[in-house]
Amino acid sequence: MLVGAIALTVIKDSGMPDQGPSALHPGAPGERSLSDDRDVTAMTATPPHSSDPAGPAAGEGVMDAMRCRALLGAGTLGRIVYTRGALPECRPVAYTWEGSRVVFAIEDPAVARAIVANGVAAFETDGVDDVAAVAWTVLAVGGTAEIRSELDAVRLRRRLHGVWAGGSSSRMLSLRPRRLSGVRVELR
Repeated sequence: MLVGAIALTVIKDSGMPDQGPSALHPGAPGERSLSDDRDVTAMTATPPHSSDPAGPAAGEGVMDAMRCRALLGAGTLGRIVYTRGALPECRPVAYTWEGSRVVFAIEDPAVARAIVANGVAAFETDGVDDVAAVAWTVLAVGGTAEIRSELDAVRLRRRLHGVWAGGSSSRMLSLRPRRLSGVRVELR
């Protein structure tokens, strides 16, 4: 159960139906991505309690696509959520936002294979802005790929920091968001 007021923004793929992993095709050199890589656009979802006759709760707000991307760009630690053996798994990862993709390293080759083989995964990051008194979370769902260019892998690995950054033998992966959602809660 969530405590406090929340706002939910769903960023959706330009009205195209979801095309699961079967719709993958080659993207950038050495990458696989979803077949329609059009940029995501914003669509506001109705908050779950909006049928309340009193109206929206105090402190509710909406994060648009630009805000979700800005928060992804400002973060360095998140979680990759994928399936392996038909069961969900979640791993913390250091990441960087490059252009329109989340880039991260995975040390365990079996986990990296599972993330890429499924073709679709979710990435979540969150934080607290003490100055604005707001907690937030952003979820990105999209196509996954291994970064096969050694030059790109080395360049991007340098941007990862901390205990979850992986070592020099880790595999560099990316996720291109097709759907973004953002939730924020005012703390005052």
